[in-house]
This record gives sequence, structure tokens and C-alpha cells, in this order.
Amino acid sequence: MRNHLLHRKQIFTLMVFLSLFFNSFAQKESFSYRESYFPMVSASKAFQLKYDTMPLDRYWGLWGHNLYKWVEKDEASENEEIYAFIDDERNCDQFCFSSSILKEIIQKNIRKTKSAYTYYMVSPQDNTLVCQCEKCIEAGNTATNAAPAVFNLLQDLAEEHQDLQFFTTAYLSVKTPPKEKQTENIGVFYSTIQFQEGKAYQELKNKQELSDELTAWKDKLEHIFVWEYALNYDNYFDFYPNLKDFQQNLKFLKDHGVDGVFINGSESYSALQDIKCATTARLLKEPDLKLNEVLTEEFNAHYPKEVAKITSEFYRNITEEFSNSTKKMGIYSGINDAYRKYLHPEALESFYRQLKPLASEPQDFNTQSLLLSVAFLRLELMRYFGVNEFGYGTLNANKITIKPEVHELLKVIEQTSKSTKITTYNEQNAKIGDYLKFWRSDILTQSTNYFLNTKINVLSNLDEGYSAIKVLNDGSIGFLDYNTNWLINSIDDLEIEINAEDLEKINTIKFGFLNDPVHHIYLPEEIIISSDEHRKKLKLKSSTLKEKKTVNFPVDFKPGKKLIIKILRRKNSSVKSQIATDEISIN
Repeated sequence: MRNHLLHRKQIFTLMVFLSLFFNSFAQKESFSYRESYFPMVSASKAFQLKYDTMPLDRYWGLWGHNLYKWVEKDEASENEEIYAFIDDERNCDQFCFSSSILKEIIQKNIRKTKSAYTYYMVSPQDNTLVCQCEKCIEAGNTATNAAPAVFNLLQDLAEEHQDLQFFTTAYLSVKTPPKEKQTENIGVFYSTIQFQEGKAYQELKNKQELSDELTAWKDKLEHIFVWEYALNYDNYFDFYPNLKDFQQNLKFLKDHGVDGVFINGSESYSALQDIKCATTARLLKEPDLKLNEVLTEEFNAHYPKEVAKITSEFYRNITEEFSNSTKKMGIYSGINDAYRKYLHPEALESFYRQLKPLASEPQDFNTQSLLLSVAFLRLELMRYFGVNEFGYGTLNANKITIKPEVHELLKVIEQTSKSTKITTYNEQNAKIGDYLKFWRSDILTQSTNYFLNTKINVLSNLDEGYSAIKVLNDGSIGFLDYNTNWLINSIDDLEIEINAEDLEKINTIKFGFLNDPVHHIYLPEEIIISSDEHRKKLKLKSSTLKEKKTVNFPVDFKPGKKLIIKILRRKNSSVKSQIATDEISIN
């Protein structure tokens, strides 16, 4: 009996040892800093405890491009030298990191908060401006690189506060590692934004560039954290199912000495945010988990049984499709990229038909919001395809008939948006209400268009990636998103020729243009329409608003055999001027 007891004790001791060993190993494999940032999910204390995350508000005294929050109005007005010196004047859109006054402002705020936090991020504002004052130039700044002055400041702070960790961002104006090895409490947040192509890093053509840059930073800094991206920020309802690639990327980063990862999610709702947030949090702690098992567990934890069953199956399928595809899809993409990468209309429609009957309870936020996402994606695909099998309408003798399911989907989006209180759908806070208005004003009002699918001859040079001239008359309507259903011209004005003999009498030619100054897309300067000896011009006023502009051009002459349309770009000496044109319709 005694021997039996000893045997059991030995087994127990062995089990404890093995448990400690494997836990220790798992810790080594995980990242020292881990945050999956989807505030609607990750801000919950229960979530943080369950998934062992490291929330920003508990760990960071200063985070992101938010140094301006520490500068009070009177400090800014009395001490303009805290701002960058550019083109012989101070520019309040960026800081001078050689400023002694700025350093004292930072020190003052650190002293106020240091008892509560471990990390501080001292980073330039989110732009490419770089201070060119004498001190910054002496430190080593160039017109495009602020890193020398930034790291000089970090070194001073790190020496003063050796119990704290100081970081900056390897992003935009901080381009290169410091020349000298930094103290142990200085680190960098490296942004992978330029490598986000919807592929695992190991599969990128420029993977060596990423590898070399991480190695170079690791050579000079003790701590390398990486800023990762989890979404399509132009469409929060896009599933962007990159979790398989994400898991591979974590292993790549770990192999290159990265010891912390921040997952940039969405401030407002994004499709399946609960699943993405929980799954990425778990992978950050245990990168070798079996992904499909994790997904099954998380779907069962967050959704009713039947919804979990059909959704997990659908999501696993599109995750595999996404990972296996060779097509690129960046984190700012239109529905066209999603279609080419992973999102097939038949599969999405089938999933919608299964899901809709299960989303009858308004209080079930997760299922209702999922239905909203799916309905939105279906409409986006229909908008992209225009008037064909997968589009929003059918065409018969130049007459457009809207499919009945369009009205159903618009109603579902309107109702679920109201029940979930989800009112925006991308990083720019585009409004669902405005999206519905575009459908009702630009698509549902269509009747007859004599220009649909008519052959177009291009007389000007087209931009790379914008050779599909059919976008001008395929019935695919552009909204405020420049990456879907727009023909963009930047290297030349747009000049096209159409065979007017194929058209009936022309009364009006209608154009759709996008004005999006943030992306250097402007309304045209002028439209010129000519045929034989006839020539007519229409000048357009400039605009500072982000808007879609419809232009009706009356044609009061017989078109003849050929009709030439020329759309002139607006002249802008400071930036590359672009025009974006969607449908040209003839009534």
C-alpha cells in the first residue's frame, strides 16, 4: 500500500513538473506585451481577465500620436519653439523634439502619472513633417527623417526615469534606427502598414526588406514591438478573414526578435469583432494554438448554437480562401478586391439566407450586427457588378429593372442599423444613412441609359491598375469610396471616343465625379464634348468637400458619327491632381 502511495506521489510530482515546464515554454513563446484593440470588446474588464490582455489605459501613460494632449493652450501660445521649424517658420502640425521646453512639458506630465503606468510613447504627429531647426539638423535630422532628434529626447527621458519604458513609432517621419545602441528602457513600435497585402509575410516578394528592417532595429534597441493591422479600414463590414495569415506572421515576428504586438482593430463596430478580438488575443499568448479549434470555441461562446454552427463553417471556409489566394488585398480596399480575394456572391447569398431567419431577436446584438454586415456586403457586391447576373439590376433594351432583393437588403440594413445602433461603417465614420441615400438616389432612380455597355475607344493614357474603361458604362455606380467603381486618372486627362451612330437621339450626358481632397482627387476643371464641327465646353467649380458630384451636360447638337468626350484635370502645382469618374450615362 505504501509503495502504491509513493508511486502516486511520484506521478503527481512529475505532472506538476511537466505543467510548470510547458507553462514556462509557452510564456517564452508568447509576447511580453499583448493587446488586441477592439474597444467595444477589449475594454471589458471581464475580457481582459479572461484573455490576459494588456489594455492601453492601464499600461500606457502616453500612447500613439497624442503628444499634443500634454501641451496646454497657454504653453503652446507662449512657447512656439516647441513646434517644428519648417520653411523658415514654426508649424504647429508637428513638434520640435530638440526643444528644451517640450522636454520639460513631457517631464512634468511623466511626474504626474508615473506611479500608474509602465510605458510612454513619445512620437511625432501622424504626418511626414520634420523639424529643420539648427538643433535638429545638428542632431542629424533630414527633411524626411526625424529619428535623430526623437531618439536624443528618448535617451534623456530614459536616463531620468530608469524604472519606465519609453517608445516611439517606426512610422512616417521616423525612418531609421539610431546609430548607437540605446539604453534598455527604450523601444520602438514598428508599423507593418507598408507590408499589409493580405498575405503572410513569408509569402511577400519584399519579405527580405521586412526582415532586414526588423533586424536593424533589434540591433540598436532592446525592445521591438510591432503595430499590426486586423481589418479593412475602408469597410468595417468586410470580414477580412486574415487569421490564418496572422498566426503565421506572429511566428515570423517572434523569429525576428519582436517581443510585443499591438493589434489595431476598430473604434466602432467591425464584422465579427468579438471573434477577431478573442482569437488574436489568444494567439498572442499562445501562437501555436490550433486555429480551427479556437474559432469553434469562440463562436460557441459568443453566438446562439445554430448561428455559431453556420457562421463558424462559413468563416473557416473564407479564411482558407483568403489564405490560399495569391491576390493582394490591402487594409484599405474596395469590394472589388474582396471579391477577387475570397468573397464569392453565391456563397455570401447562401450564408445570408441561412442567417436571416436566425436573426429575429433584436436584443441579440451579435447576430443582428452580423446580419447587418452580410446584407451590406451583398449590396456592395451587387453595386460592383452593376447590371448582370450578380448585380443589382437587369437590362432589357436599354431599360434597367431593379431586382426585388435590393429592396429587401436596404430594409434589412436600415432595421438592423437601428436595432444595433451601428451607424457608421469605416475608419472615416461614413454614415450608413448616407449609404442608403446613395442607393436610393443614384441607383434605384435609374430607368433608361443608351450608353450602357457601348464600346468606348480611349484616346488618352490610362493609369496603371485603371485600364478597365468599361467602369464608365457598366452600371456599376461609385459612392464616396474612391476604391470601388471609379476610374482614376492622374498621368493624363481622360479623353474617350464613342460611336454615336449606335445611339439614339442624345439630350443629356450625365457624369459622376468624386471630390476627395484628402486623397488628392478633385472635380475636373472642364468637360469638352465635340463631334464633327460642333464643340461645347462646361467649366466646373472647385470644392473642398468630400462629395460625389453629378453633372448634367445638355447636348443641343446632332452628334454625328463620332462623339469625343474630354475631361480635364484641375491644375494643382503642389500635389498630383487626379480625377475620378464613374458612370457616364446618356438619356
